[in-house]
Amino acid sequence: MRFQNKFEYTITAGDEVLSLKTLKLIVQPIVENAIHHGLEEYMVDRGSVSISAYIEDGALIYKIEDNGAGMPVEQVETILTAPAGKSGIGVRNVHERIQLTFGKEYGIRIHSVEDEGTQVYLRLPLIREDTP
Repeated sequence: MRFQNKFEYTITAGDEVLSLKTLKLIVQPIVENAIHHGLEEYMVDRGSVSISAYIEDGALIYKIEDNGAGMPVEQVETILTAPAGKSGIGVRNVHERIQLTFGKEYGIRIHSVEDEGTQVYLRLPLIREDTP
């Protein structure tokens, strides 16, 4: 409610991903970061957040993209490994939960350009609804 008319958002998911299982609460903190750090702090005139889910190279990919502040390369390189108390705690927690559950080949990848925006990719295995 507090961001009414401040940004637009889209959510897209192909039919092939709608029956896949995923971890709870892994997309929400990333979207919150996109709004808070990407758009709110940067005061983008017409902000946008895009959330998509698709299959790529045998994995489920969530892509969360904003057109906000972006981050310097140094911050992107350390955000998943910074010590406790530093920035990126929510992102690092999501990354670690994914890797603890599914292995080191899964997790988060971040691409960001200052003053242009950020794309966060969450990579998970394909787990069908009928899988025990």
